[in-house]
Amino acid sequence: MTGLQVNAIALVIAGVATGRLVALWTIAAYPVLMAATYLSYLVRRLRGWNRLWRPDARPVPLADRQVLTLALMSKQPPALLLGIWFEIACIVRDPLGAEYEASAKDVQLNRGVFYCQYPDMFGKVPALMPGRYEVTWREEKPVGSGRWHLLDRSGVDVPAWAPAPQVSGSTRP
Repeated sequence: MTGLQVNAIALVIAGVATGRLVALWTIAAYPVLMAATYLSYLVRRLRGWNRLWRPDARPVPLADRQVLTLALMSKQPPALLLGIWFEIACIVRDPLGAEYEASAKDVQLNRGVFYCQYPDMFGKVPALMPGRYEVTWREEKPVGSGRWHLLDRSGVDVPAWAPAPQVSGSTRP
């Protein structure tokens, strides 16, 4: 039974029990409530809210270069421990607009977190440069179908990086 059918039955019962036609206003209230709920979820989703996944992307300086650590954390990690197979891909768009993809075999899974590192796990790609990177996570569903669904899209700003100065010799007297 759908919510609309339950509402109609409740309306008939209320009308018979009270003898008033005021109960007819519930017919208008139900679609308004459904539309408002749908609209609120739509606006939240378009603004980046995701009830299942939480993205994390940050630049990490290393001794000789800088890398971008990318992670997609499940808000429900027990589901990932049940042996459900996931095909996840990560796509990075650099500040110049070029897109690079870490295939499903390159994306790692550990304790409910999908992660990869740019540029290390993306094949032959240019080094990290200052600017805004767009990170897109998507899932192939069902696995092997070739149909990919968006899981999350976020951005990260990468600042300019300079290698640490080499210290030669001791400064002690």
